Amino acid sequence: GDVDGRVPVTSTRYSLKELKLPIATKWYPWAFREE
Repeated sequence: GDVDGRVPVTSTRYSLKELKLPIATKWYPWAFREE
């Protein structure tokens, strides 16, 4: 679905920022099998 109940996107982005980890690929919208 649009939201992953186990690892929300907002938490992932927050964690990456706080850990000062580099982002290999910029965030972009995507769909799986025309979902």
